[in-house]
Amino acid sequence: MNSFLLIESERFPVLPGEEDDLVNPGTYGRALGEYLQRRLGDQGYATPLLCAEDWGWWLEVRRDDASDGILIYAHPEDRPPRRYAVSSEARPGRRWRWSRFGFEDRTAWCDRLRADLEAAFAGDPEVEVRGWQDEFPWSPAPHTPPVLGPGSGPGPPRDPPRPAGTARTRRAGGPRRV
Repeated sequence: MNSFLLIESERFPVLPGEEDDLVNPGTYGRALGEYLQRRLGDQGYATPLLCAEDWGWWLEVRRDDASDGILIYAHPEDRPPRRYAVSSEARPGRRWRWSRFGFEDRTAWCDRLRADLEAAFAGDPEVEVRGWQDEFPWSPAPHTPPVLGPGSGPGPPRDPPRPAGTARTRRAGGPRRV
């Protein structure tokens, strides 16, 4: 799943002691993670681990011999947090599984996890589902690096451009001996 489910709710406040668990300031989401543990657990998933990461919270989900992580991001400017983006590490398509020593198609797993993630919020009047978005919703404006000419930028200096049809010669030592 390469997209993000956007939700808005005041149902997921900063929990007591959550500040101590954060890797970076403002990366809240433990209350939402605990909510998803319960809701996805009701749908048959095992959710053995919820932990803080440097970007937000990570929830492990397992079902039918497959596992992935749910990613929980709080909007960095909300205090208390109100806007969240929820995604999954699951990617559709064929993937290698060492436990089976072969490829498996993960598309059905990804589709089911996406639907179950939506269903986890369905029917909850305190949670407003804003929809899916393909790009991370709170990215800063994309940075375009400057175009560098020959010989500029990091690394060793480059040779000046040669006229067309000329060959590069060895700099020292003459022809290579074999």
